[in-house]
Amino acid sequence: MPPRCEGPAYQLGQFLVTVGIGLAGAVVGIALLWFLLRKLRLGEPLGTSAQLACVIGVAAACDIAREDAGLLAAIIMGLAVANMPGFDVPARRPFLETLVQLMIACCWYPSPPPSPRHRSATWSCRLWGWSPSWC
Repeated sequence: MPPRCEGPAYQLGQFLVTVGIGLAGAVVGIALLWFLLRKLRLGEPLGTSAQLACVIGVAAACDIAREDAGLLAAIIMGLAVANMPGFDVPARRPFLETLVQLMIACCWYPSPPPSPRHRSATWSCRLWGWSPSWC
């Protein structure tokens, strides 16, 4: 008879595996960010792009290894960059703010309907407060 994998000890073990993978990914990501931002001293546009690429890459790799580990890794990397004195990230980066706003807009903005007369798009129009004639 195979062992049962439903008890609280098993669930705790699975949780700890997820946390471990997230922490390991965060350590790798923090080291990579330290190298990119501290040693190479990239300019603002390139540094911002490299920072986003590093966080997204580490989060994706952790998620491939274990579900939800990437979110944990990204959060820990953000906390480290914000609180470690060696990174010296400026408080305001206009390029980063613009890039993040564009990424959020791409993620949350509904895709356009196939044609303006498409009737299933009416919920999107009303959601955003639009009232064109075809809604």
